[in-house]
Amino acid sequence: MQRLMGNMTGTCFQRCVGMDALNALWSTTHEMDLKHGTDYHERFRRYVTAWEEKDWTVDGCMTDPMGEGLHVR
Repeated sequence: MQRLMGNMTGTCFQRCVGMDALNALWSTTHEMDLKHGTDYHERFRRYVTAWEEKDWTVDGCMTDPMGEGLHVR
């Protein structure tokens, strides 16, 4: 069913972008805390726990920045 839906819509409707974002934020918040003495990682861990307990669908946003002067016209 998911494969068919992906073929019909041509989009990624699964949680792949959200999982990529989770992985990036997990390591980044940890590194920030080590460097700056902040508590972002613990706060993010609590958010992930709520995410799991409430079975939220969380997704990221994908963009394709082109830069100045590179826009297709």
